[in-house]
Amino acid sequence: MISARPRSLAGPLLVALMAFTACQSGYRSSSPPISHSLLVENFTLSARAPVRKELGLRLVSVALNRTVTIELLDGHRRFSAKPGRAFVSEKFGQSGLVLESASPSEQTAALSRTFCATSVGR
Repeated sequence: MISARPRSLAGPLLVALMAFTACQSGYRSSSPPISHSLLVENFTLSARAPVRKELGLRLVSVALNRTVTIELLDGHRRFSAKPGRAFVSEKFGQSGLVLESASPSEQTAALSRTFCATSVGR
């Protein structure tokens, strides 16, 4: 004859409670958390305000066909793009700086810059 006797739940409950307590205290890294955000900044370059110092850019020209030429201030390298296209360069990559629109009559260029911002917090 097999006798069935009730099992005590004290052992499994104690193990579960210890595991829960350990998870609650958690592992605390000595490094602060790091977060990354993809940001888009829109700005305009014009004949009146051709330079964007913080980006190291200068508007060179806006052609009649709306092709815009910009120059990098650090090395005087020039790049051109038409509306909807990117200024491909080492500094901005394949799509980091896009010409959104251009006005030859007003000599203005609307651009958007896509970039990653990293922040370290506590």
